[in-house]
Amino acid sequence: IYTRPASITDVSYTAEISTNLTTWTTIGVTHEYVSTSGGTDTWRAKYPLASATNVFFRLRVTGQ
Repeated sequence: IYTRPASITDVSYTAEISTNLTTWTTIGVTHEYVSTSGGTDTWRAKYPLASATNVFFRLRVTGQ
């Protein structure tokens, strides 16, 4: 779960997963909008755990 300012539109948020902390990908990651409160959006990134024994997430934030 991560939060981001609702008013900022020129920034991209990408959740990536890894099973070994070396190789990172977005394949299989889904994003789900949770809510907005006080100008902040809350999002949830999901990945099916059955696909791997260990899954690590990282959030990549880039300006456009």
